[in-house]
Amino acid sequence: MKKSLSVVSIILIIIFILTACITKPANKDLNPEKSSSIDRPLEGDDPILIWDIKLSPEEAYDIFKKIYPKAEIKEMELDRKDNFYVYEIEGCDGNIKHEMKIDPYNGNVLKVETEFEGKEKGEILREDLAKIPELIEKALDDAGEDFQPEEWSVEIKRGKVVFEVDVIDSNYREIEYKYNLKTGDLIEKDI
Repeated sequence: MKKSLSVVSIILIIIFILTACITKPANKDLNPEKSSSIDRPLEGDDPILIWDIKLSPEEAYDIFKKIYPKAEIKEMELDRKDNFYVYEIEGCDGNIKHEMKIDPYNGNVLKVETEFEGKEKGEILREDLAKIPELIEKALDDAGEDFQPEEWSVEIKRGKVVFEVDVIDSNYREIEYKYNLKTGDLIEKDI
């Protein structure tokens, strides 16, 4: 009897420990050293909007260029991953391609990859990124008042700097706009 009681006690203790480890803490600021950098919503919180992002495209650009000053940026996007966003930037230094993921809430570099690749002509310049908010507004004006931006990207395609923004409404209808980032001209609208 004592042996089965101790086995049950051990099982209950293990269940208690596992439950305590798995349960999401109510306080986001568990680590005081990182409390100022944990700005994003945790799972289960309401999803954030693209307007809640603190790091501008220009600041993300600067973070990439600080690490790879000679690289020409070929693609940059603000990508939605589950309940938060991430900046993804690709650049080439000769035939070496660098990919970086940056947290848009605090500017931390999340991931860096390097590989060999062919060279694409053209480059995304920092000053071009200032046109992004204007083109998002242009897409929203065309789509209608119920739409919100979901994610965007800038990419070199056949020597042109192409800005693509996806907007979505409350019924999950999505419209994709592609603009020439240098001129602001609409290239394509996909409903």
